[in-house]
Amino acid sequence: MNSFAYKPTIAGERIVLRPLVASDAESMWFDLHDDEANRLTGTHGGITRDQVNDWCATRHDEDDRLDLAAVDGTTGEWLGEVVINEWDPDNWSCSFRITLSASARGRGLGTEATRLIVDYVFDELPVNRLELEVFAFNPRAWLSMSAWVFEPRAADAKRCIGTTNSSTPS
Repeated sequence: MNSFAYKPTIAGERIVLRPLVASDAESMWFDLHDDEANRLTGTHGGITRDQVNDWCATRHDEDDRLDLAAVDGTTGEWLGEVVINEWDPDNWSCSFRITLSASARGRGLGTEATRLIVDYVFDELPVNRLELEVFAFNPRAWLSMSAWVFEPRAADAKRCIGTTNSSTPS
């Protein structure tokens, strides 16, 4: 079993999830200025370019979370990010979030990225519960998440995603 300190590369049919690196800062900075994504995810301004640069450069040092870039499996083009965070070792639970660039939306890539990370989390990490909050006014997220049917993999590892139907950030 792996730990959060190990940063995997996970290949799917069309996308690859790989560790976030310093050179991803430019793409992340661009995504942070996407008004639609910010509205749908509850992201608010106030983040500087230097903060984004530092963030991308230090994700490999974190041992209690996974920050992975979602990239095109053929071209390596940035598609967005997938994050597993808020690790609660007492309850073997953590949170999940995903953000896709405008060019990656509406193509089923969020569903593929979710499938890849959920399988990894439950197969390779000491996690029994994965939580995701989705705003009620985010129809693509609801559609993608409604595609999931979770079932137990083992007696001590249940697959479940808790969703919050909320219009205010938590």
